[in-house]
Amino acid sequence: MPTINKQQLIDLIKQKGSATFVTLTAVTTPRLQKGSPFEDLSKVCKANCQIRYNYEKAVNNARIRRDAKHNFRAQRRQWGYKIPGTALVTLRKEPHSLDVRVLKVLEVKYFDRGLYVPEQEVTPFLSSSIPTEGVKVRSYGLNSIRSLVLNSEEFFIKD
Repeated sequence: MPTINKQQLIDLIKQKGSATFVTLTAVTTPRLQKGSPFEDLSKVCKANCQIRYNYEKAVNNARIRRDAKHNFRAQRRQWGYKIPGTALVTLRKEPHSLDVRVLKVLEVKYFDRGLYVPEQEVTPFLSSSIPTEGVKVRSYGLNSIRSLVLNSEEFFIKD
């Protein structure tokens, strides 16, 4: 299991020319409602994802499965832009983020100040998420990605 740095991760992602399946593990800071008892909550998420996907096509395919109109047209994102020819996006806060379509969340764990917190204790304090069209997309900052499985090879990402 090779260990790579962020620049090597960027280079690896740029090599993928078409839709590709990956499994990633990321550590993020969840948005919490005011009055949350947590001081330093982090979320560790492992998920099967797709990179270099066609969002418009994915939404329309989901609509077809629900017998809904499938004339969705994607709008240009307001909070950043895709780096052409890659699965990377540039956001206001992150110069490089990995744009993924989440296919299946495999595992979620929460930690507050390094101590495990059961999900049912955290859920009441999480900010509500934005509804989707049956297609979940996320942008993970490269600083949050701890490992990535690509073409059956797992890469650990160092700081």
